[in-house]
Amino acid sequence: MRQRHALLRTQARSVQHMQKALVQMNLQLTSVIADVVGVTGQAIVRAIAAGERDPCKLAALRNCRIKASETDIALALQGNWRHEHLFALRQALAAFDFCGQQLTELDAQIEVQLARLHVSDALPAKGRRRSVARNAPKFDLRTRLFQMCGVDLTRVDGIDVTTALVVVSETGADLSRFKTSKHFARHFQALSSAICFAISEFSQLSALP
Repeated sequence: MRQRHALLRTQARSVQHMQKALVQMNLQLTSVIADVVGVTGQAIVRAIAAGERDPCKLAALRNCRIKASETDIALALQGNWRHEHLFALRQALAAFDFCGQQLTELDAQIEVQLARLHVSDALPAKGRRRSVARNAPKFDLRTRLFQMCGVDLTRVDGIDVTTALVVVSETGADLSRFKTSKHFARHFQALSSAICFAISEFSQLSALP
Protein backbone atom coordinates (compact mmCIF):
# COMPACT_ATOMS: atom_id res chain seq x y z
CA MET A 1 0.00 0.00 0.00
CA ARG A 2 2.91 2.34 0.57
CA GLN A 3 3.95 1.72 -3.02
CA ARG A 4 0.41 2.52 -4.16
CA HIS A 5 0.39 5.73 -2.15
CA ALA A 6 3.73 6.74 -3.68
CA LEU A 7 2.37 6.15 -7.18
CA LEU A 8 -0.72 8.22 -6.44
CA ARG A 9 1.46 11.07 -5.18
CA THR A 10 3.57 10.90 -8.33
CA GLN A 11 0.47 10.87 -10.51
CA ALA A 12 -0.91 13.88 -8.63
CA ARG A 13 2.29 15.78 -9.39
CA SER A 14 1.81 14.95 -13.08
CA VAL A 15 -1.65 16.54 -12.91
CA GLN A 16 -0.12 19.65 -11.36
CA HIS A 17 2.41 19.79 -14.20
CA MET A 18 -0.42 19.52 -16.73
CA GLN A 19 -2.24 22.39 -15.08
CA LYS A 20 0.93 24.48 -14.99
CA ALA A 21 1.60 23.92 -18.69
CA LEU A 22 -1.96 24.96 -19.54
CA VAL A 23 -1.71 28.13 -17.47
CA GLN A 24 1.64 29.03 -19.04
CA MET A 25 -0.04 28.84 -22.44
CA ASN A 26 -2.79 31.14 -21.10
CA LEU A 27 -5.31 28.31 -21.39
CA GLN A 28 -7.75 28.91 -18.54
CA LEU A 29 -9.31 25.46 -18.73
CA THR A 30 -9.50 25.06 -14.97
CA SER A 31 -11.65 28.20 -14.74
CA VAL A 32 -14.47 26.45 -16.62
CA ILE A 33 -13.75 22.79 -15.82
CA ALA A 34 -12.97 21.84 -12.25
CA ASP A 35 -11.12 18.62 -13.00
CA VAL A 36 -8.56 18.25 -15.79
CA VAL A 37 -8.47 14.48 -15.26
CA GLY A 38 -12.23 14.14 -15.66
CA VAL A 39 -13.86 13.02 -18.91
CA THR A 40 -14.00 16.47 -20.52
CA GLY A 41 -10.68 17.65 -19.14
CA GLN A 42 -8.83 14.61 -20.40
CA ALA A 43 -10.52 14.72 -23.80
CA ILE A 44 -9.43 18.34 -24.27
CA VAL A 45 -5.91 17.90 -22.87
CA ARG A 46 -5.28 14.83 -25.02
CA ALA A 47 -6.61 16.59 -28.10
CA ILE A 48 -4.26 19.52 -27.44
CA ALA A 49 -1.34 17.12 -26.98
CA ALA A 50 -2.30 15.45 -30.28
CA GLY A 51 -2.15 18.77 -32.14
CA GLU A 52 -5.64 20.29 -32.05
CA ARG A 53 -5.57 24.08 -31.65
CA ASP A 54 -9.08 25.18 -32.65
CA PRO A 55 -10.85 26.34 -29.45
CA CYS A 56 -14.28 25.54 -30.89
CA LYS A 57 -13.31 21.98 -31.80
CA LEU A 58 -11.77 21.52 -28.37
CA ALA A 59 -14.87 22.91 -26.67
CA ALA A 60 -17.03 20.50 -28.67
CA LEU A 61 -15.43 17.69 -26.64
CA ARG A 62 -17.41 18.94 -23.64
CA ASN A 63 -19.33 16.27 -21.75
CA CYS A 64 -23.04 16.99 -21.31
CA ARG A 65 -22.63 17.07 -17.52
CA ILE A 66 -20.28 20.06 -17.63
CA LYS A 67 -22.08 23.23 -16.55
CA ALA A 68 -19.95 25.57 -18.65
CA SER A 69 -21.17 26.08 -22.21
CA GLU A 70 -19.10 25.33 -25.30
CA THR A 71 -18.78 29.07 -25.83
CA ASP A 72 -17.34 29.59 -22.35
CA ILE A 73 -14.90 26.72 -22.81
CA ALA A 74 -13.81 28.00 -26.22
CA LEU A 75 -13.13 31.45 -24.77
CA ALA A 76 -11.00 29.86 -22.04
CA LEU A 77 -8.91 28.08 -24.67
CA GLN A 78 -7.48 31.13 -26.44
CA GLY A 79 -3.84 30.25 -25.84
CA ASN A 80 -0.41 31.05 -27.18
CA TRP A 81 0.48 27.39 -27.90
CA ARG A 82 4.17 27.85 -27.15
CA HIS A 83 6.25 24.87 -28.16
CA GLU A 84 8.07 24.42 -24.84
CA HIS A 85 4.83 24.38 -22.86
CA LEU A 86 3.19 21.95 -25.27
CA PHE A 87 6.20 19.69 -24.81
CA ALA A 88 5.85 19.94 -21.02
CA LEU A 89 2.14 19.13 -21.32
CA ARG A 90 2.83 16.02 -23.39
CA GLN A 91 5.47 14.86 -20.92
CA ALA A 92 3.14 15.40 -17.96
CA LEU A 93 0.41 13.49 -19.75
CA ALA A 94 2.80 10.62 -20.52
CA ALA A 95 3.88 10.52 -16.86
CA PHE A 96 0.23 10.49 -15.77
CA ASP A 97 -0.52 7.57 -18.08
CA PHE A 98 2.58 5.69 -16.96
CA CYS A 99 1.55 5.99 -13.30
CA GLY A 100 -1.94 4.85 -14.25
CA GLN A 101 -0.51 1.74 -15.89
CA GLN A 102 1.69 1.09 -12.87
CA LEU A 103 -1.33 1.41 -10.58
CA THR A 104 -3.29 -1.05 -12.72
CA GLU A 105 -0.48 -3.59 -12.49
CA LEU A 106 -0.09 -3.02 -8.76
CA ASP A 107 -3.81 -3.39 -8.10
CA ALA A 108 -3.81 -6.67 -10.02
CA GLN A 109 -1.02 -7.91 -7.76
CA ILE A 110 -2.87 -6.72 -4.65
CA GLU A 111 -5.95 -8.66 -5.75
CA VAL A 112 -3.87 -11.80 -6.28
CA GLN A 113 -2.36 -11.53 -2.82
CA LEU A 114 -5.70 -10.87 -1.14
CA ALA A 115 -7.21 -13.87 -2.90
CA ARG A 116 -4.31 -16.03 -1.75
CA LEU A 117 -4.84 -14.96 1.87
CA HIS A 118 -8.61 -15.37 1.97
CA VAL A 119 -9.95 -17.67 4.68
CA SER A 120 -13.64 -17.67 3.80
CA ASP A 121 -15.91 -17.53 0.78
CA ALA A 122 -18.56 -15.61 2.71
CA LEU A 123 -19.84 -12.31 1.41
CA PRO A 124 -20.18 -9.12 3.46
CA ALA A 125 -23.67 -8.04 4.42
CA LYS A 126 -25.28 -5.46 2.20
CA GLY A 127 -24.85 -1.98 3.59
CA ARG A 128 -25.65 1.51 2.45
CA ARG A 129 -24.17 2.28 -0.92
CA ARG A 130 -21.09 4.48 -0.78
CA SER A 131 -19.47 6.40 -3.56
CA VAL A 132 -16.24 4.86 -4.81
CA ALA A 133 -13.17 7.05 -4.97
CA ARG A 134 -11.68 7.51 -8.42
CA ASN A 135 -8.33 6.16 -7.27
CA ALA A 136 -9.76 3.07 -5.57
CA PRO A 137 -8.80 -0.34 -7.02
CA LYS A 138 -11.21 -1.49 -9.72
CA PHE A 139 -11.84 -4.96 -8.28
CA ASP A 140 -14.25 -5.79 -5.43
CA LEU A 141 -11.90 -4.79 -2.63
CA ARG A 142 -14.56 -4.80 0.08
CA THR A 143 -15.39 -8.46 -0.51
CA ARG A 144 -11.73 -9.46 -0.73
CA LEU A 145 -10.95 -7.79 2.59
CA PHE A 146 -13.98 -9.35 4.26
CA GLN A 147 -12.99 -12.82 3.07
CA MET A 148 -9.50 -12.29 4.46
CA CYS A 149 -10.34 -10.63 7.78
CA GLY A 150 -13.79 -11.97 8.56
CA VAL A 151 -15.04 -8.48 9.40
CA ASP A 152 -16.24 -5.60 7.26
CA LEU A 153 -14.17 -2.57 8.25
CA THR A 154 -16.12 -0.33 5.88
CA ARG A 155 -19.07 -0.48 8.28
CA VAL A 156 -17.04 1.77 10.56
CA ASP A 157 -17.85 5.42 9.93
CA GLY A 158 -15.02 7.18 8.14
CA ILE A 159 -13.40 4.03 6.75
CA ASP A 160 -13.80 3.32 3.04
CA VAL A 161 -12.30 0.39 1.16
CA THR A 162 -8.96 2.04 0.47
CA THR A 163 -8.58 3.11 4.10
CA ALA A 164 -9.49 -0.41 5.20
CA LEU A 165 -6.79 -1.80 2.93
CA VAL A 166 -4.22 0.54 4.48
CA VAL A 167 -5.27 -0.54 7.97
CA VAL A 168 -5.03 -4.24 7.13
CA SER A 169 -1.68 -3.80 5.39
CA GLU A 170 -0.29 -2.17 8.53
CA THR A 171 -1.98 -4.23 11.27
CA GLY A 172 -2.40 -7.61 9.58
CA ALA A 173 -5.55 -9.56 8.83
CA ASP A 174 -6.12 -10.91 12.35
CA LEU A 175 -8.20 -8.24 14.05
CA SER A 176 -9.22 -10.47 16.96
CA ARG A 177 -6.38 -9.04 19.04
CA PHE A 178 -8.41 -5.86 19.36
CA LYS A 179 -10.66 -6.73 22.27
CA THR A 180 -13.07 -3.85 21.76
CA SER A 181 -13.93 -1.29 19.12
CA LYS A 182 -12.36 1.38 21.33
CA HIS A 183 -9.12 -0.59 21.42
CA PHE A 184 -9.12 -0.75 17.63
CA ALA A 185 -9.99 2.95 17.36
CA ARG A 186 -7.04 3.93 19.57
CA HIS A 187 -4.68 1.82 17.49
CA PHE A 188 -6.11 3.22 14.27
CA GLN A 189 -5.69 6.77 15.56
CA ALA A 190 -2.06 6.10 16.43
CA LEU A 191 -1.50 4.50 13.02
CA SER A 192 -3.07 7.48 11.25
CA SER A 193 -0.84 9.88 13.19
CA ALA A 194 2.25 7.86 12.27
CA ILE A 195 1.32 7.85 8.58
CA CYS A 196 0.64 11.60 8.60
CA PHE A 197 3.98 12.22 10.32
CA ALA A 198 5.79 10.10 7.72
CA ILE A 199 4.12 12.00 4.88
CA SER A 200 5.06 15.30 6.52
CA GLU A 201 8.68 14.20 6.89
CA PHE A 202 8.75 13.06 3.25
CA SER A 203 7.37 16.41 2.09
CA GLN A 204 9.98 18.33 4.05
CA LEU A 205 12.80 16.20 2.68
CA SER A 206 11.48 16.61 -0.86
CA ALA A 207 11.54 20.38 -0.45
CA LEU A 208 15.24 20.44 0.42
CA PRO A 209 17.58 21.70 -2.33
